Amino acid sequence: MKIPETIRLNGIEFSVELCDNLNDGDKVLFGDVTYGMARIRLNSTNQEHQRMCVTLWHEVFHAVCEMNGVELGDDEERIIDAFAFATYQVLQDNGGRLFDLIKVV
Repeated sequence: MKIPETIRLNGIEFSVELCDNLNDGDKVLFGDVTYGMARIRLNSTNQEHQRMCVTLWHEVFHAVCEMNGVELGDDEERIIDAFAFATYQVLQDNGGRLFDLIKVV
């Protein structure tokens, strides 16, 4: 999977930025999403490419939940992680089955 420069979520174009040493002032992060700025940031120093792909999906699912008023309660991080890892695996293993990889005329 490629890490795109932008990704459209609910009709809004989010930038996807690779950052060194991303943190929240308290702890080091794998990624974060800022809804008002339409920005997803991925930490490029504490994870390899496959993990960055999972982190991208993790932040996408946070954004989708936030933008659609979906509340997952106390299990939010666990649920989001489960969907992020599963989505990455399904797309990696089945991308050619799910998408037309050549232009259809």
